[in-house]
Amino acid sequence: MKRLIATATPALLVLMLANVGHAQLSVGVRGGLNFSKLTGDIRTDSRTGFMAAAFAGIGISGNWGIQPEISYVQKGAKIEGIDPGTAETQTITTKLDYIELQLPVDVDLPVENESITPRLYAGPTIGLALSCKVESDTSNDPAVDCKEDVKTYDFGLVLGVGVELGSGPGAFIADLRYLVGFANINDAGEDPTTSKNRGIQILVGYRRNI
Repeated sequence: MKRLIATATPALLVLMLANVGHAQLSVGVRGGLNFSKLTGDIRTDSRTGFMAAAFAGIGISGNWGIQPEISYVQKGAKIEGIDPGTAETQTITTKLDYIELQLPVDVDLPVENESITPRLYAGPTIGLALSCKVESDTSNDPAVDCKEDVKTYDFGLVLGVGVELGSGPGAFIADLRYLVGFANINDAGEDPTTSKNRGIQILVGYRRNI
């Protein structure tokens, strides 16, 4: 899968640049909630975070296009356990912040109503870790910085469905996404634990033709 991502990303960039001269272009913003967790050797509950993005729409041919996007995403997870100091149940929250680049290919689905445009999309993602904090709900101590225990880069795949509402130069948009990380982001020395990002995003935004 690493080889697939490494091959697909430059191929999408070449295709995008080759068609930008005569393609239909649009720009937009979107934001919403990211319900994230960590998978691998540990079982976690989801953490609710925020996500905000700016994107461009580039029509390629017919109903097909590319939507390069750069976003700020709050990821992480929650784990419930017993506080050894108080013997009480505690929730430990890992807060991960990323800058993420997505290069999904999208296809518009034909419908009779011209003011509604459903869309499917999928493509590679590359993430840059900005920060990592761990905190407990039973402790008054400040959050522990865990940035050195997290790998700088993450990569994966985004799968999504969306809908646009509007028949003019602008349209309101809503999206539902699933993001799956392929990289083990754990970089804590000799710790063999595998941790991978997962997330479901619910987003709304606005797009306008240029």
